[in-house]
Amino acid sequence: MKMASRELLASTCRHPAPFSTSLVAPKSVPSVSSSRISAALPLLRSSSCSQLYSALRTRRNVDRSPASQTAIGRSRRHIGVVPRAKKDEENATDGIVLTTERDDEDFSAAAIEPGWGWNKTTKELVAYGLLVAAVPIVPLLPRFEWSGAFYFLFLAVWSVYVGSHRSLMKKPPQKMSLNQGLAVPLFCSASLFGFYCLLRFFPDLDLRTFISAYLGVAGAVAVGSNIVEPFRLLLPDSTSWRVDLPKWLVQDDGSPVHLTVTPADIAAGAVGVLATIASKQAGAPFTLKNFIAVCIVTELLQLLSLGTFTTAAAMLSGLLLYDVFWVFGSSHVFGDNVMVTVATSSAFDGPMKLIFPRFGEGAMNPYSILGLGDIAAPGLLIAMMLRFDRSRARLSSSADESSSPDKTYFVTCLASYIFGLTVTVVANTVSGAAQPALLYLVPSLLLGVFAVAAFRSEASLLLDYKDETLMSAIPVKSEDETK
Repeated sequence: MKMASRELLASTCRHPAPFSTSLVAPKSVPSVSSSRISAALPLLRSSSCSQLYSALRTRRNVDRSPASQTAIGRSRRHIGVVPRAKKDEENATDGIVLTTERDDEDFSAAAIEPGWGWNKTTKELVAYGLLVAAVPIVPLLPRFEWSGAFYFLFLAVWSVYVGSHRSLMKKPPQKMSLNQGLAVPLFCSASLFGFYCLLRFFPDLDLRTFISAYLGVAGAVAVGSNIVEPFRLLLPDSTSWRVDLPKWLVQDDGSPVHLTVTPADIAAGAVGVLATIASKQAGAPFTLKNFIAVCIVTELLQLLSLGTFTTAAAMLSGLLLYDVFWVFGSSHVFGDNVMVTVATSSAFDGPMKLIFPRFGEGAMNPYSILGLGDIAAPGLLIAMMLRFDRSRARLSSSADESSSPDKTYFVTCLASYIFGLTVTVVANTVSGAAQPALLYLVPSLLLGVFAVAAFRSEASLLLDYKDETLMSAIPVKSEDETK
């Protein structure tokens, strides 16, 4: 019985997964706590695996449950196994690796498939190097009529590209349900109109202090989270400090929680705080505020997932209607352009929009503005399509590890986003009026994704895709298919 259990767990756990804490059992299977088994739930997708999972939950030892004996033989045939690495295959006879406890820290690029890495890679260093260099250089460049458009395009594409790849390196983002996706446009409308009412009917109310403090904390955390990995390449990891948190403050299943702090963490946190303080000073370059803003966007993209393509399409369609109404229709209903009034208010002078000085003199508003929502909302779909590309690569039995990764959907979405944003800028320049960017971005993105799916005959695969953990992307074969 112990041999059968060990063989089952070995076949289950050789799949590469973004976990950092491994439980090694060379000779026998130890008792596994229910909290750790819960983290491996996505693996247990067949009915027979569910029986084994129930046994582990109730008895805490696989060898004690008679139900697991029946499940073992079938489960080995049901689960499609993908080797973690050649090294794991060579050491498979020495023991098994059961990895069930997920860490909040990034796992290294070597822990995932070739070509999908991001942390501690040249691409990461180049990306952040360009962003940091843009802070002092852009204000010095000569300006012309289309300077702002090119600058916005650079920052928007940078944010989406970096945020999408960062979402590959973390534990699976928090998923959004369909109902939540449908509620987003309603929540945004209520928030926008609420702020408009405060500005119009309570002009003496000091909102700036509260909003500035809130965005300052969010900006400092986002900047530190973004640059900590590049700093880990530059600063040694040999030194670290353990910080024990009070048990009354936070605990994990009754156990105390501690943090491990490295020099890179301290340096990144300090830079985040200093950047936020400097952006509040008079005469601070507008590029510094934009730097903090795009860090907030990338943080959002790596923390949140739309879950399914259906949820993404529903939410983006609702936000399109939201954007069009509050930009074009609100002036007919309320006698004022609500979106423009709130966006240009001095109370919201913080890292919640991208700004660029207008070309020429005499403009009512000295800055051109691109809202972060016009980057973050489409960016959530683009990031999910990158994870969909990775899922497709895993599902393909003919994938060649030596070849470059197939990012067809991601590249298509990125190109569609560039096209939609370019059309927005042209429409704004020609009309001379504010434009709802999502009016052009959402159709461009959805049509691009549908076109690729139809061309590759993958429409059903796209609609059935669920943005889950890395392990659940592995195909599960039925018992009939194995016969």
